[in-house]
Amino acid sequence: MVYFYFAYNQQIAFRVIYLFLYMKNLTYFVFLLFLFSCDNKAPQNNLNCDEITLYRFIGGKPDMNYVKKTQKVAESWGFAIHYDYGSCGNTNKDKLQAIISKQKSKKGLACLTAKYGENWEEKFKQDLELLE
Repeated sequence: MVYFYFAYNQQIAFRVIYLFLYMKNLTYFVFLLFLFSCDNKAPQNNLNCDEITLYRFIGGKPDMNYVKKTQKVAESWGFAIHYDYGSCGNTNKDKLQAIISKQKSKKGLACLTAKYGENWEEKFKQDLELLE
């Protein structure tokens, strides 16, 4: 009789833990849904491109030489790059930070496309290679 009581309580405990983990993931989903649904898309001609900032997320140990080079080339082009760093574990927090960085960069990407054309990233990579 005691065994069945323990097994029954254990099942309840596992169900509560499962429900908690499910709700935690549901919270992330609701937050991401809110983040993407609040996107105000303005026409490119109404963009204020005085100070352009790109946000990039690096999960794991960053290559500081690459970071410094990109910031130097970006400065010569007239914009700034801000790097956010995460852990090496590819956790939910890292995934969320990567999405947030991408969302924050939308205006900057639109300004750079309007200013330098559709292939500005290729030109930027070429300038990076010239620094090596």
